[in-house]
Amino acid sequence: MCLMGHTSVRHEAHAGIQAPVCFGITKNYRSMYPISSVLLFLIPTVIPLPETAPADSVRHEIGLQEVTVTGTPPVKNQTGVSEGKIALTMKTLGQLPRFLGEADPVRTLQLMPGIQTAGEMNAGLYVRGCDPGHNLVLLNGAPVYNPMHMIGLFSIFNADHVSRFSLHHTAGNPLSGGRLGGTLEVTAPDTVATRFGMRAGVGLINAGLSLTLPVSKRSALYLSARRSYINYMLELMNTDASDFTLDYRLTDYNATYVWQPDEKNNITVNFYQGGDKLNIDDPRSNIHAQTRWANLAASLSAETRLARGKRLEQTLYYARFTNRIGLEQVSQLLQLPSSLWEAGYKGALHTRGATSSRRMGITYGFRDLDPQHPVIDGQAPVVVQSLFRTHETALFYGWKQYLGDRFSADASLRYTVFAQTGPYTRLFFDASDRPTGSYHKEKNRLVKVWHGAEPTVNLLYDLTPRDRLAASYELRRQYIHQVALSGIGFPIDFWVSASKYIPPQRMQSVTLGYFRDIQQGAWRFSAQLYGRLLANQSEFGGELFDMINQRFYFEEHLLFGKGRSYGAEFQLRKTAGALTGWISYTVGRSQRSFAGIEAGRWFDARHERRHDLSVVAAYRLSPRWELSSAFVYATGNSCTMPEKIMFINEKPVLHYGPYNGAKLAPYHRLDVSAQWTRGRSGVNISLYNAYARKNPVFLWVKVHQIPETGKMRIHKYGKSFYHLLPSVSYQYTIR
Repeated sequence: MCLMGHTSVRHEAHAGIQAPVCFGITKNYRSMYPISSVLLFLIPTVIPLPETAPADSVRHEIGLQEVTVTGTPPVKNQTGVSEGKIALTMKTLGQLPRFLGEADPVRTLQLMPGIQTAGEMNAGLYVRGCDPGHNLVLLNGAPVYNPMHMIGLFSIFNADHVSRFSLHHTAGNPLSGGRLGGTLEVTAPDTVATRFGMRAGVGLINAGLSLTLPVSKRSALYLSARRSYINYMLELMNTDASDFTLDYRLTDYNATYVWQPDEKNNITVNFYQGGDKLNIDDPRSNIHAQTRWANLAASLSAETRLARGKRLEQTLYYARFTNRIGLEQVSQLLQLPSSLWEAGYKGALHTRGATSSRRMGITYGFRDLDPQHPVIDGQAPVVVQSLFRTHETALFYGWKQYLGDRFSADASLRYTVFAQTGPYTRLFFDASDRPTGSYHKEKNRLVKVWHGAEPTVNLLYDLTPRDRLAASYELRRQYIHQVALSGIGFPIDFWVSASKYIPPQRMQSVTLGYFRDIQQGAWRFSAQLYGRLLANQSEFGGELFDMINQRFYFEEHLLFGKGRSYGAEFQLRKTAGALTGWISYTVGRSQRSFAGIEAGRWFDARHERRHDLSVVAAYRLSPRWELSSAFVYATGNSCTMPEKIMFINEKPVLHYGPYNGAKLAPYHRLDVSAQWTRGRSGVNISLYNAYARKNPVFLWVKVHQIPETGKMRIHKYGKSFYHLLPSVSYQYTIR
């Protein structure tokens, strides 16, 4: 019923709310696993959605005096940590300390609960005990397979070309499945600008330019470019310049076109291309290394608002990643090239009613993966790893229901089908490298099919208008592995696909959370418990030099086991006033078990940090000055260390202790920043690692003889790159 007349209504509502590794320490584990195969033919069916007809309404005109309505709507977190999601605005990103003058979304997320501190030379995300290869990173719907620039300085995302970004700890959008870890969604500008805009920035290592160009009343073009000149800064970062020299360059190019042909349709075309070039020269060992690394992501997205609360969302995408590692020594050149490209489609229909909403759709992706293989002096090995050509399809249906004013349930079901097709060849050898058999499939012939369901359930209950409880359960599957060879930001890790001989990964997860708003949302507190069980985790059981072989299959050197991670996350966040910021603390364990490693003993994952603390503060001193700081403390990562020395033919041989049984020194640093703004100009002054903590990137292990006694001693020392790093950057903005 509609009340008409001289009525005044007042709402009194409460606002809601990798790390260092040990080099030179290698163990060789080999084992064989039985493989079972299942074949499924999937016939998609269309599920009709019930339509909600609008209720008939009767209008009565009644004269009333003033009416006061007092209510407290459900709490809504605008930014920060919510139920399984971290959402941050670009304004928040700009207020935080900058690394070498760059405001980076990924480094900001590393300060959040449940995301472990990665360490120096590593911009990867470690979400609730998972590896970076477990994450799905999307740029306007297109996947990015290596989202950080080389040496781990910062990610590929240019903050001047990002409108918003969010990270889902749990499965958020069924359109974005297929990974065990978090889902990072980065969105380029998606609104039509009405006037010209520009932002230019110059710092110590990078220079960037972003343009906003209105094309018509209903369309706009956004362009951005970023380029580095970092070489002289690397010389400062390397305190022992005689060891080696670095020559490094990076580039990022973004283009986004937004078109709104009418009030019901929105079309966005997005393109990104970026690359890295690194040269390393070590005169002492006469080694010259070259690495080339490039990403490309393109997408065409269309959103259509249909009648009766329905919305159609569709995306076509293409992504490519190429990597070429080269090493030259004594006139011999070794290269390890690899590439991966993927093309696909995502479509979803959303419907919304008075107390419920539904979504259904389909995703499809074709992936062509050429794994790393050795090329010596231009000649590939006689036998090399075969290509992986795969198809991945998922059908999903989701339903959200509000039951009263306090309780809501959100459930979804994805069913995925993964197929490997030819050409594919696998040869088999005995212990003496003599061929014993082969497996071969021609082009487009079916090799292997994997499939399974992925259910997700999320429950929310409002204890009071300011207190909320959350619980979730999910099962996820991942049909691609990233096998780690290093814990630092050099691109020597490689991707392999699920196949006839490589099983897909699987995870079950349970999460419990409590969220509270304090002082009408000025303060927000969250506490979450999580537990995860992982299956078919991969570990490289060989040595890096195994790649230099006349026959080499990654499948021969991969071990498969299980994992578990559990922990608790806490955050206290201040969102209002001149002083804002948060304190985040995570305590957790992440462990793995492989039958081929120490008879299946549970050991700590390499990236595990038992305790992880972040303290972030931003203070607006005046309309022109803003100060900020961030302090990080985390316990050391896991590594394998030698315990004893044996002598064979008068040569020392190290005997190593338990696999990943040792811990590196704790990691901690303090960053401070000052931002001055006047009119269109701004200057940022930042200190990264303000008290010059020497956090080791990796450890070297040597055997040292004591001259006085003649005894042998195991000596370890760390190599650190980032000491006190000052930066000054200037920005000029036209809005």
